[in-house]
Amino acid sequence: MDIENFLDSYVVKKVDEEKIDLTIETLRNYMHKNSSKNLVVNKNMYLLNKISANMELMKIQFMLFNKVYIIASLILTLGGLIGAIKYNLNPYVSSYTIAPIPVLLGLVEILRGKEEGVWELELSYKYSFREIIFAKLTIIGITSIAISLFMSFILANTYSEVNLLKLINTSLTPICFISIVSLVTASIYRSMNSIALSTGIWIICSNMVDSNTFKNIANVSNLKLFTMVVILGILTIVSLRAFYKKSINFVDYKKFDF
Repeated sequence: MDIENFLDSYVVKKVDEEKIDLTIETLRNYMHKNSSKNLVVNKNMYLLNKISANMELMKIQFMLFNKVYIIASLILTLGGLIGAIKYNLNPYVSSYTIAPIPVLLGLVEILRGKEEGVWELELSYKYSFREIIFAKLTIIGITSIAISLFMSFILANTYSEVNLLKLINTSLTPICFISIVSLVTASIYRSMNSIALSTGIWIICSNMVDSNTFKNIANVSNLKLFTMVVILGILTIVSLRAFYKKSINFVDYKKFDF
């Protein structure tokens, strides 16, 4: 009660509103002024630094990436090309069948890291786990497209009647399609079984498509084929997001927000 009486008797003088405003205005002069121009410059600097950091990460990951993946992709692709040319197979069928090999091998490499417990180690790196996986997927994508273009140029030089643009679109289509299937199945099964399933789907689809189908494709305009590749590319990005959410960010990794 004594404390209560003391507090009741204590009088706090009201501060003049004008003095408060003057104090605020005085302190405002010492605050850092962020103009819209400075904000734009800071934002641009942040983006440049982010791009530079990602490029550095790509360089590091490329140096650390299992070289067996690239060598195996090249050997299998060249083997398929040599066989197709030797037996005079339809170049469109050959391109369609061979193109997804680097994608499947690349996903094997990524999932192998999870099976062997490498993902936990990578979580302690300087870069975020999300950035590391994105860098690896980017390397796989660039490698797959580069090998596909290389294969298309060889087939176009070997078969004079082949349209190079159609050949490129024909090889990019299965790359996107198998990427979608592989990422979705990996999101569901989260193990090497998903690669076996994706390979089975790829083999079935390759057997379902015959030379007559590609004769019809030869009559389709390059614009329509390119549009189909773009649509599949968008679906690949969507399936990549599902892979992040369902596979990388599953159970032990759920605290990492992908």
